[in-house]
Amino acid sequence: MWRALSRRQVAGVRFNRQVPVGPYIADFAARSEKLIVEVDGGHHAEHEAYDEARTHYLKAQGWRVIRFWNNDVLGNLEGVVATIERTLAERPSPAPPACGREPVAPGREDCPPPNALPLPQAGGDRGANPDHPKPPHPLPKHPHPATNYNHADAMSLTPQFLDELRARTSLSALIGKTVKLQKAGREYKGCCPFHNEKTPSFYVNDDKGFYHCFGCSAHGDAIRWMTDQRGLPFIDAVKELAQVAGLDMPAQDRRAAQKAERAKGLHDVMADAAAWFSEQLGGCRAVMRASC
Repeated sequence: MWRALSRRQVAGVRFNRQVPVGPYIADFAARSEKLIVEVDGGHHAEHEAYDEARTHYLKAQGWRVIRFWNNDVLGNLEGVVATIERTLAERPSPAPPACGREPVAPGREDCPPPNALPLPQAGGDRGANPDHPKPPHPLPKHPHPATNYNHADAMSLTPQFLDELRARTSLSALIGKTVKLQKAGREYKGCCPFHNEKTPSFYVNDDKGFYHCFGCSAHGDAIRWMTDQRGLPFIDAVKELAQVAGLDMPAQDRRAAQKAERAKGLHDVMADAAAWFSEQLGGCRAVMRASC
């Protein structure tokens, strides 16, 4: 990925890697465009709540965030770069945000910005040093929009079964039941069902098995569509998709689900610890600056 992004090869934009942003380290960041590109390994599928909290925090700082799986980068780097170029082309308005909201891209004034809800603050104090505002503490566990995607339930089913279920489900046919889609090359596009818009920014890719909105960053697969858009609990969503796909529903492994819940709690603790250390570092810098 770095080989593709370095030396201003993508739209002439300079990217840096391993860029600190508050308590986090962004994989790749274009400061001039306020765009962060994250590349996630397979283990991120087990820590979705942590990744959502991370994305929510970055967007609250004015960054746009797009994510790719490692497999996408390794198997379809050209498509990944094309997606980054398309995102860069949708540059946000340079005008300062109003009422604490993120800037809205030209032509998208009718669309509410992603994660428009105010970020929780720790006691309302942003810190004496404006260069190092205090990060939200604790980090939000369920950023907007809400989801019924239950990670423990996902871990109670084998990855092989879930992969087979996704492979047998036509995502464009599933989403096309409620969203008007039109063919756009190898993808389908339409107006996003998660926010109001006039210009289509919602894309569905059957080959990769996911949908993505470039307006509000809604992203997911067939199961996520059923939990987020239909509002079904995770297991109910899987059962409905399995019935349509002609698959027998396997028994759940509750021990694996309990293990996933414990791991999720540890990641929440680590996120809070990272926020605390970032806050302390900002205070130390302020003291050092004042003593110079």
